[in-house]
Amino acid sequence: MRCEIALFRADGNYHSSILWFSEHFQRFWKMVESCCAVNCCNRRTKGVKMKFHRLPIDPYLRNLWLHAIGRIHFTPSRTTVICEEHFTSQDYEVNVHGNRVLKRSAVPSKFHLSQQRCFKWKHEDSTPEEAGMFS
Repeated sequence: MRCEIALFRADGNYHSSILWFSEHFQRFWKMVESCCAVNCCNRRTKGVKMKFHRLPIDPYLRNLWLHAIGRIHFTPSRTTVICEEHFTSQDYEVNVHGNRVLKRSAVPSKFHLSQQRCFKWKHEDSTPEEAGMFS
């Protein structure tokens, strides 16, 4: 992907430059990471200590994770993450530095299958239920 930026030099001549997002733009712009699990609204935010895990590179484990996540027609990117809420306490171990880390063999197993929606209701005159959004 590329973006063409128009620049004007001191002499008044028009100059066009192409910046490649993968090399330059990503240094200054960071996408908000959010959990890829169905009905999960967790996002990485400052001040909130929640772990997010990238999908494994190993094809066998990756397929296990994708099957557990259960999203139809889902193609994860290299930056796709899933939050710690989808793992049990047995999926973690403490390393030599005292940090809690995910075991290599861990597979997400806890999922919220309710009709949770990831939005904030802005209308003060009614609730989402009254508006029929959950029917």
